Amino acid sequence: MIISFYYVPFLYFYRTRLKGIKKLISWLCIYVVPLFLMCYPVVESLGDYLKLSLIMLVVYTLYEVGYIQNDNETTKKESNPTRRVGVSDAEYYEKNKWKIYSVRILIALAGLALLFFLGEPDSAYLLFIIPVFYIYNSIRSVWNLPVHFILVVLRFSIPVFVINSSATLFLGSLLIFPVVNLLERASEPRFGLVWFQNFQLSDKGKGRYIYYMMVLVLLLSCIVLGGVVGWDGDVGAVKVAFFVSCYMFLYRFLSFKVAGRSL
Repeated sequence: MIISFYYVPFLYFYRTRLKGIKKLISWLCIYVVPLFLMCYPVVESLGDYLKLSLIMLVVYTLYEVGYIQNDNETTKKESNPTRRVGVSDAEYYEKNKWKIYSVRILIALAGLALLFFLGEPDSAYLLFIIPVFYIYNSIRSVWNLPVHFILVVLRFSIPVFVINSSATLFLGSLLIFPVVNLLERASEPRFGLVWFQNFQLSDKGKGRYIYYMMVLVLLLSCIVLGGVVGWDGDVGAVKVAFFVSCYMFLYRFLSFKVAGRSL
């Protein structure tokens, strides 16, 4: 028997992390939509959108390697692990693990080769997902936080940089998702960081849209001050980051008001 979700990109992520339409829609809103919005200013044809889609496929093909390793290998060393795969799925993994990893790596390399052919050599940075995820799965301490931050940067900000190649927008993208994600994870009880547990911006409810309000003020200040002092930097990238932050603020605020919590 071949269990397809071990091989087909996005299926493992959906089955073990999303597990339903609500979380799928949330993922589309906080990941896919922002990436397309940030890359829109440099998009010249449908082909550019296809390149971004290919980048996301490579990202999750590699990211799921980390998920698979975590769910099937790392959990063996934990006293109270989170079980995300069933017994029959785990048995299939044990018998076919190297085939699973080989197919995944081949898919990712084929995607990267195509991206190189399409003129996106910076996509090679995505290969760092594998060693960084391995390090993340090998430790269980507060050091997971900076390692996970790097993983989120590779998943969220590097695709933007590959398509847009703007250092300013890259920095803006860090504010749009990786930084707030780090604040939220630092508040998890398992890390024992009491200050972050009481920090309002780490709250997954109101804290999320308050965070984006602060980001909007910061980015708007950069735009206004840039105009006053005649800054010749990449003001356009700051405006894009501001626009995407507006979108994220509205999504977090409305989801909190409708669902009682940010999604």
